[in-house]
Amino acid sequence: MARTNFQIKVGTYTGDGVDNTNITGVGFRPDLVIIKGGANVACWRTKDIRDDFTMFFAGNTANFSDGIQKLTSNGFQIGTDAKVNADGTTYYYIAIRGTAGQRYFYTGLYKGNGSDGRNFTTGGIDFTPDLVWIKGDTNQNPSTRTTEVSGDNSWHFAGVADAADEIQNLQSNGFQLGTSARVNTNGMSYFFTAFKKLAGVIATGTYTGNGGDSREITGIGFQPDVVIVKDGTTTAAAIIRTSDFSGDSSASLGAAAPTTNQIQALSSDGFQVGTDAKVNASAGDTYWWVAFKTGDHNVPLTRTAA
Repeated sequence: MARTNFQIKVGTYTGDGVDNTNITGVGFRPDLVIIKGGANVACWRTKDIRDDFTMFFAGNTANFSDGIQKLTSNGFQIGTDAKVNADGTTYYYIAIRGTAGQRYFYTGLYKGNGSDGRNFTTGGIDFTPDLVWIKGDTNQNPSTRTTEVSGDNSWHFAGVADAADEIQNLQSNGFQLGTSARVNTNGMSYFFTAFKKLAGVIATGTYTGNGGDSREITGIGFQPDVVIVKDGTTTAAAIIRTSDFSGDSSASLGAAAPTTNQIQALSSDGFQVGTDAKVNASAGDTYWWVAFKTGDHNVPLTRTAA
């Protein structure tokens, strides 16, 4: 049997408020876990984070404790913080794992140095990424960039409009940083994730809002299990839907409960959006999206000669 070297899993659990609760059944030790539940801000943790720290997906707040406490051999452990474990709340998670040699997913960290036009290409990324997001242990929102973004701009999962001087471009083996405190304060620790597009598994893109209900965004090339959409024009947080959401429901990555008329469905070649301005404003706003397909994927490996 071919070795699985890239894995994506989505799932749900119900919070019980008990400390050190192990969420199992993922099937692997993840390198990245994302959690969204109730009206709480979404959060994430990578294998590079030490001690009991978790990062905010949307919010200008430093790392917090008692959230995703650690990544385990078959899932992850959560504390009592309401962002991951309020009694009776339904939580949606995404878990992703890569292995050495696959060139589509990487997590890492670096220290900021405050210099403009800094080319960060020494962090172990062995590909040109199509999606990067970065969050420092600082009171700043995370910064995101996909290949569809032009100029010196980044977008944000948080309720922040597109901005310059953050992730200035994506390049071979890394990315370029500006001087923004969101990505490059001197001496500050920053954590990042990097993805490369993979046919049938990982995609990024953009569309222009038109206000039409039940609008199909197509051309992804597969039926996704995770879609995140962000209006780059406004200060509304990004919207997420996984294949575990039911009906016409999706959720903000910010502090808002799941609701309807946003990402209404995941389709065979994309996703469907409603009329909510966060996903489809009639004013013609620009929207950025990312999509993932779950599964145990055997992707090409880069081998080093002995």
